[in-house]
Amino acid sequence: MSDTSATTAATGTGTGTGPSSFLGVTVSRLGFIRFQLGAITAMIALCLFHYIYTEAAGKDMLSYATGIFDAGRENSIPTWFSILNLLLASGFLFLIAHHEKLIGAPLARRWFVLAVIILLLSMDEGASLHERLQKTQQYTGVLIPMIESHPWVLYGAVFATGVFLYFISFLRKVGPRLAGMFLLSGGIFLAGALGFETMGAWFVHNDIAVRGDILYMLRRAAEEACEMYGIALFNIVLFGEIQRRGIGLTLALRD
Repeated sequence: MSDTSATTAATGTGTGTGPSSFLGVTVSRLGFIRFQLGAITAMIALCLFHYIYTEAAGKDMLSYATGIFDAGRENSIPTWFSILNLLLASGFLFLIAHHEKLIGAPLARRWFVLAVIILLLSMDEGASLHERLQKTQQYTGVLIPMIESHPWVLYGAVFATGVFLYFISFLRKVGPRLAGMFLLSGGIFLAGALGFETMGAWFVHNDIAVRGDILYMLRRAAEEACEMYGIALFNIVLFGEIQRRGIGLTLALRD
C-alpha cells in the first residue's frame, strides 16, 4: 500500500460515496517460505513423535493429546493446514488468472482451470471424497487385486495423467523455469498421494504390515509429508509469480 493511498483513505477524499479504508498486509517472500516449510516440518515431526511414542508406550494421555498431529487422520491439525494451503494455492491461481485475463494473455483460461482443480482438491481434502472410493469396489469390482484396499491409487493415477496431458501445452508456454518448478512440486505431491499410497497397498496385499502397524504408520507420515511439502513448494512458486507480475490485493471497506 502506497503512502498516497494511505493518506487518501485517512482523509476520506477517495472517489467513492463515503469514507474508505484500505487494509493491506505485507508479506515478504522469505517470510512466506519460512512459514510454509517451518510449519510443515514441525507438524510432521510431531506426527512422527505421536506414532513412535504410541508404539513404544501405548495409548495414554500424551498419545491422545499428540493425536491431533496425526497427519493421516481427517480431523487433525495437519489435515486442516493442508485444506487451507490448497485454498491458498487456488486463491493465488485465481489472482494470476484474473491478471492474465486483464492484460489479454492467452493462458488466462488455463490458469483458471488449474485454480478450479486445486479448489476441488481442497474440497476433497476436507470432505474426504476420495476416501469414499473405498466403498465403490463392492459395486464395481476390483480391477487390480493389490489395490483392493486402496482403490484411490488407480483413480488418482488416471486423474493425474489426464491433468498432465491437458496442461502439456501450458507447461511449454510458461517457460522452462516455471514449468520445471510446477513439475517438481507436482511430482513431490504425487510421490505421496500415489507413490506411498501404492506402497501401503503393497504392504497390505503382501501381509507386510496392516493398518495401525508402526511400519504402515511411518509410511503414512511420509505420504502426508510429500503431499504437504509439494503443496508448500507450489505455493512458494505461485507467491513468486504474483510478486514478479506486480499483482497486489487490497481489501476496501466502504460505509
